[in-house]
Parts: sequence; C-alpha cells; structure tokens
Amino acid sequence: DASVLEGNCFCQTGFHYFLGRCWRSVDFGGSCTRDEDCLGTLRDPYNMACRENTCACAVGYYERQRGECRRIGAAVGDGCVIDEDCRFNNGVCNQNTFQCIVETSPDVLADIVPRNITARTGIRSHGTVCGATNPCPSPFQCSSLGICVCPSGYYASS
Repeated sequence: DASVLEGNCFCQTGFHYFLGRCWRSVDFGGSCTRDEDCLGTLRDPYNMACRENTCACAVGYYERQRGECRRIGAAVGDGCVIDEDCRFNNGVCNQNTFQCIVETSPDVLADIVPRNITARTGIRSHGTVCGATNPCPSPFQCSSLGICVCPSGYYASS
C-alpha cells in the first residue's frame, strides 16, 4: 500500500493516508468495506462513511451534488458556507460570519445575501444525457457517467 521516494513514505496510487496508514481510496457511491476506505476531501476526511458496503455521506452530513458531502448546520450558530447548509426552518447562512441564523426579515437578508451570484435561466440541461456526439451546453460539463452536470462553482437551481 505504500512506497518510498527519496526517504519519504507515500501511499501508492489508489490509496490515501489516514490515521497512520494507507487505505484503499473509494469515491462517493463506490463499494467499500470500512469507513476508512471512503475519503471525501482532505479538508474534512470524516464527511463520508461506509454504509451498507457503499461510500455515502456520514451522519451529520448531506449530499449536495455529485457526491459532495457537506456538514449539516442543525441550529443557529453552526458553521456554514451556503444557505443550504442550514437545515432547519428559516435557516440561512450569514455570509459575514459563516454561521447559521434564522431568516427574520428582508432587511437581514439584504445584509447576508452575496452580491456576486449570476442566475442563468432557461437552461435545462442538468442531468440530461451527453457524450462525444451530444455535448452539454455551456456552462455544463459532461460527467464520466455521461450526464450533464454543473461545473465547480455552479449549482443546479431547485
């Protein structure tokens, strides 16, 4: 599982270092035998778990898109990055403090809603079939599963 390069130990391709050893790397939705197989991101190595032999979001996390497991903001004061992280009634993310708050009035929202968001309307290609002869329209990208998905930084609207 490990190799040595110039006196330093590294995990081989297809493995990752976690808790003192190299583990087989399994992506979201892949087949696993233990939690350590499932590595989401190095920023938060606990965001996935092996559930019924499949890598899925761990308890306390939700799937946002394309297997991205994000921590649930369950109460006021919990950390967040986007409104969707705050999973309680009228919960929104304060973009100044990155903490969940309760949406109380339009005045509060005026202070916390980011101003650099561009909405693209009329494009309905998220989740449609794509391939070499059937490319996705911009800004969508054709995934390895052959479906159009939003690129990083873009998110499908509800």
